[in-house]
Amino acid sequence: MTDVDPNVGQMSLPWAGFRLAVTLDVAEGHFRFDWARPEGASNAARGVLTPSPSGLFRFHVLDLLLEYQGRLERDGCSAWPSSTRALVERIRKRFPLEGDVRVGLLTDTDLGSAKAGCLWPIQLAPGTEVWPWLSRQVSDVARMLDHSPGAEMSPRERGQKAMYLLACLLLGVVPSLAKWGSGRPPSGNLLDLCVTLYPTKERADLVWTDPGTKRTAASARVRCTSAWQLTWEVETTGRCEPAVTSGERGAIRQQLADLLKRFPTNRATVVGRWHLPGSRTLWWPWPKWGKSAFRGWPR
Repeated sequence: MTDVDPNVGQMSLPWAGFRLAVTLDVAEGHFRFDWARPEGASNAARGVLTPSPSGLFRFHVLDLLLEYQGRLERDGCSAWPSSTRALVERIRKRFPLEGDVRVGLLTDTDLGSAKAGCLWPIQLAPGTEVWPWLSRQVSDVARMLDHSPGAEMSPRERGQKAMYLLACLLLGVVPSLAKWGSGRPPSGNLLDLCVTLYPTKERADLVWTDPGTKRTAASARVRCTSAWQLTWEVETTGRCEPAVTSGERGAIRQQLADLLKRFPTNRATVVGRWHLPGSRTLWWPWPKWGKSAFRGWPR
């Protein structure tokens, strides 16, 4: 085996290449890359992609630490899609590969069909290439970290939160962020809220759930029914209550304030998701929407 050529980033090997396994590790809050020799069970190299420490002048939101032959290499990326794509491409080219890349999810709690402590193999849709898919996942996590810096949280905790949201997205599970609350004392009287935005359908869904039972306590569907007019359909205890407001910001805020008073909500656990073109869904914690979103929030 020869050392890495810094000008090429590849190696001359006595075999075709390494086998690569990528793990989305929720408990550790990072992406893990394990390169192994085809004939060996042990890893020849390992890389972890973790959140960068918070700071005023930080450039990277994700740091890559790669260990190979006793040496430690460092790399990273910002939240810009071009930066995350470039980093994933450098990872792809770092070592020659043989065979398919295996991708799995590891969580420390039962989450949908994934069981705690058991690697859940991620099966990509037919025709989906693994590297563009992985680049999107890294980009989504980078943007979550960039928009929710969490100065009061350690890099590991921030990584756990972002990877948990990503895991919920992949498993089709509605997340609960009670574990990463903002320090506000938990209350059995407060509900969790999930907001889903459908930009192409001009619609938003709000679902309140009981944090203890995980049952839906109430829901509201907001639709744009005509120019500058919104229709609100609030459903609770099996009844649908329609209402109509204008599309002006003040009217929307007043309607939301009324709903939040009616259904007391723990704003520390609010999450949102966007349904993007191509049936993609992207989870975000509430801080992505900015503090202005809390104007009119009942205290």
